[in-house]
Amino acid sequence: VDFLISNAGHHVAMARPVAGELSRRGSLCRLVSLCELRGLASPAQEPGLAVHRLVPHGVRRSPAQGGGLGTGIRGLRRALQSVAWHGYLKRRVRAWLREAPDLVTVPNDAAFPYDRICRELRARGIPFVLLQEGIRFAETVFEDSGIVDQGLSGATAIACWGESSAEFFRQRGAPHETLRITGNPRFDGLDGADRSREIEPTLTLLSNPIDLWGFCTAQEKISLVERFTDGLEPVFERTALRLVLKIHRQESLDDFQAIADRSRFADRISVLEDAPLYPLLRRSAAAVILASTVGLEALLLGVPLGVLEVPGVGFIHDFVSSGAARGLAWDRPLGDQIQSLMEADPASDPSVASYLDRTLAARGAATQEVADLIAGLTRRVDLG
Repeated sequence: VDFLISNAGHHVAMARPVAGELSRRGSLCRLVSLCELRGLASPAQEPGLAVHRLVPHGVRRSPAQGGGLGTGIRGLRRALQSVAWHGYLKRRVRAWLREAPDLVTVPNDAAFPYDRICRELRARGIPFVLLQEGIRFAETVFEDSGIVDQGLSGATAIACWGESSAEFFRQRGAPHETLRITGNPRFDGLDGADRSREIEPTLTLLSNPIDLWGFCTAQEKISLVERFTDGLEPVFERTALRLVLKIHRQESLDDFQAIADRSRFADRISVLEDAPLYPLLRRSAAAVILASTVGLEALLLGVPLGVLEVPGVGFIHDFVSSGAARGLAWDRPLGDQIQSLMEADPASDPSVASYLDRTLAARGAATQEVADLIAGLTRRVDLG
């Protein structure tokens, strides 16, 4: 079984426990990495889990362009992808597939180059499973976002985190018989037990590149984060609040550091890029997101969650509409909303419990569920 990845973080965290379980059952597993294509390093080889790099050398990342840009820019991006595929990637993918793995898992079947790879798998009759990699947005504001066609690649099965994700794929036309609700293996060990001794007067904003998905421009996002930081001044004045701005690898550290430096409370604002997420969340009195899977992780750890309103868009995804998170709106004083958020207790909130039940099935047993799914499909391959 080959686990195709392009991120040494959450892709590996999802694949590793499943590969370990399958290996214990006698399967030979490995990671097939596209990390270097993203300008990242493939994970080091792990005991019992070989790593095959499809791209031997790192590719220097070019500045990403937001999906909300004009059709000319999107057309140029598609043209560059076509050149990369036909000029380099296709022959490396085909060389890998000549080994004919019994089954391949993919974390995405719509974004480049996964879309092309899925076509190659289908053409060769190699079964493949889509392992949902993150929360699925019902919203999309541009046609080539990699959202519209998710689940339509001809996957043998789609391992969904929960019923809400299965509904997402159904609405996009994915065959009902391919949908399997398995949960997410990388959350199996996530424990939201009492963290009261760890909590500090820290608010953490977990940013991510919503500009690349077309919800706003890069400058509008930076302005939004600065507006948020400025709106916290009353809380800074009356409390010992500290603010952490944790950025995504596709965001500019300099842009966010400039926001911190311009604040009157710069000495109480930290900008972090690669800090481990879970220790940070466990110390935080509350977390704020724009639109990200880390919101789900915060809820699993019992951290109060706020979602920042994006002007002209609203609250992205279903955290707020479901009642699992507080919507931080701009028509009311932000400081008062943050103060209330930091006093919330998600562990005793039935809306949070209901949301987690619908969003993330088989908590603590997802590794077994995904391994069972893959094992059943490979048995079918063995039987012809």
